[in-house]
Amino acid sequence: MPVSRRLPGPETAPYDPLDWEDCPACAEAQDQCRYHRGVFDGMEYQRALITTALTDHTAIDQLQQRHAELPASAARAATADASTSTTP
Repeated sequence: MPVSRRLPGPETAPYDPLDWEDCPACAEAQDQCRYHRGVFDGMEYQRALITTALTDHTAIDQLQQRHAELPASAARAATADASTSTTP
């Protein structure tokens, strides 16, 4: 006989983005809700990027090079958009 698994229902919405301590969805999940878990994961990802940028000299050089390329890339995109648009 197959074992039936009870799946949890959806979390209460809307999530409270400003108050993770009293968020009804977090209380329902008895942990972080999907919204706050995503916010936490995003903050951890940004922290890791900033830490890498501040401590890895190769990463700093690559960021500076990429930053210097942005105006030229934007100009190329604008030129391509202008050449593909047609006027009646």
